[in-house]
Order: sequence, then C-alpha cells, then structure tokens
Amino acid sequence: MFSKDIMAVNIGDSIIKIIVGNKSNIKLCESIKTPAESIVNGKMVNLDVVALALRKFINKNNINVKRISFAINGQDIVIRQIETPIMKDKEIKKSVDWEMNQYLREEGSNHYIDFEKVDTVMSEDKKVYKLLVAAAPRDKVDQLVELSKTLNMKLISVDVLSNCIVRAFQNFGITSKEMESIAVIDIGYENTSIIILEKGKFFIERVVPFGLNNIVREISRKNGIDIEEAFTYIDDKYDINSLNNDDETEKRIETLFENVYSTFAKVIQFYTSNNTKKSIDEIFIIGSGCKIKGIDRFTSNYFSIKTTIADSPEIIKLNAKFSKEVDFKSFVSTFGLLLRKE
Repeated sequence: MFSKDIMAVNIGDSIIKIIVGNKSNIKLCESIKTPAESIVNGKMVNLDVVALALRKFINKNNINVKRISFAINGQDIVIRQIETPIMKDKEIKKSVDWEMNQYLREEGSNHYIDFEKVDTVMSEDKKVYKLLVAAAPRDKVDQLVELSKTLNMKLISVDVLSNCIVRAFQNFGITSKEMESIAVIDIGYENTSIIILEKGKFFIERVVPFGLNNIVREISRKNGIDIEEAFTYIDDKYDINSLNNDDETEKRIETLFENVYSTFAKVIQFYTSNNTKKSIDEIFIIGSGCKIKGIDRFTSNYFSIKTTIADSPEIIKLNAKFSKEVDFKSFVSTFGLLLRKE
C-alpha cells in the first residue's frame, strides 16, 4: 500500500469501524465487534484488549499501513463556533483557550482544545476568522495516543466525529446553490446526533444518548429474545411506518424516536428562527440505524422536510469509490477522517 494511505478507526461501545486507504482509493472497509466491556460509555477501559482486536484485524487482512487516525464523539466533547480578529495562529490559540476555559471552568485543564478556521470574513463592518473549536477530555485522547503506540503506528489525527461528517457533506455548499442548508442525522449504536450545515460549513450539533442498541434492548426485553434475534427482528419484521397498535414494543420504539426528534426539532427551530430566510433544504440520514425500515419516510413525515438515506458516495456528491458490498451509510463519518487536510 502507498505511504499516503491511512487506517481510519472509529471505536464505539459495540462496533469498531475501520477504513484503510485514502480519499480517492478505498482498499478496505469493514467493521468488527468491540471486545466485550472494553469500551464503556465511549471510554476505553481495557486498552490491551482493544489493541489485540485491532492487531488481529491488521494481521488477518495483511495491512501494511503505518499511519492511523481516530474519530471520537460523545456528550463529553464540547464544540463551539467562535469569531476572532485576523491574527496569527499563536494568538488565535491563546484567544480560543481563554474562551473555552471560560465555558469549561475548572474542567478546562482536563481538556485538549483545538480549532479549525472554517471561514474568513473581510467586509467593511468586520474582519474576522470564523473558527470551529473543539474541547475533548485529555484521558480520552491520551488513550488513543497510547493505542497507536501499542500498534506501532504513527498517529496522524484524533478528530471529532462531527468534523468528519461535515467534511463528507461539505460539497453541498460548494456545488449545490439550490441546497444551501442541510441537516445530517447520524443514528449510531449508542448515540444519535443532528448536525446542520450552512453552505457546507458546520453550524450546530446536538447529540442525544439514544441509538440502535436502545431499540434492540427494548425488542429483546419485550419479546424475551436475545440480542442477535432482536437484530434479526429489526431486519425482517419491523417497519417504523407500519405500527401495530396492539404491539407495545413497536409503540415504545416509535415513542423513543419521537422523543429524540422532538429534541432535534428544537435545534432546527433555533436555526430557522434567527433568520426567516433560512430553512433546511434536505435531511440526510447516516449510521447503523438506517437499517430500520422506513426511517427515511418517518423522518420526512415528522419534520416535513425531504429526507434521503446517504447510501452511496454519489448521493452526497463525493468522488470516492467504495465496493458495492460496503454499507456506505454506516461508514460516512469514518470516511471523513480520510478527507482531513494534513
């Protein structure tokens, strides 16, 4: 493999998603089960076991890549938009650190703080940089640094998952004038998030601790079946738009989704209420939760906004080649690691 190739890794409580390659050439795209009780609530509690699982995957697939990047997410990560005057990066860093420490208070020293310039405004009224700032717990990042050393790989980046998603969808702000504002709903195993992009740039994110695992556990508990059988139930029998009113499980799942979407509706309302000309042109759904039949129609009906499942690179205007066997919608966010500018 070429030296520019990277092993992009997204470690969740249930699944580890891995892509090997670069932004234009994907060599390998697979997921493996996260070792039991090695990741709890997004935190690595057994680094050695995770390292062993990744090493087995590397050896099994004869991966020779020496560079690795990780995506992180969770409610313990803080993301803010900040404006600063035009100045050198060193001064920007001081300003950003001060701003975030005002928000984090005594927790500030326990976080790594970094920023990315997303826009430059040079008008008569103001001359500023628009920044996207992230603060991540030091222990969460330090574990990944240690993991890369254990794997004997060079760590290229530890990036926030929302940044990765924004990169994957940023072409809408560049190539599509009729679609200036979009929302991306990522239904994962542990969390579900909504990200609003305006002209291809991050505007706001909200993460809710609800995911496919909540639904699977509900089905397992209500029907007296194991987790694997519950997944099969979702694949074969469940359609969120064909609600059986006599089935308590199905009604409960619908209620859970409506609770999450109620939170997201407030995020959309916040975005649109500040400017009457703003509206969400389309919602895209990604993540493992896309396997729920009819989730796109359910989402569209709830928000009264056109909704599409991003099940191919072409749908989101990406010039990338994935094998047809790959469940692209589950790997969109991980692929965003390969789109990072080094």
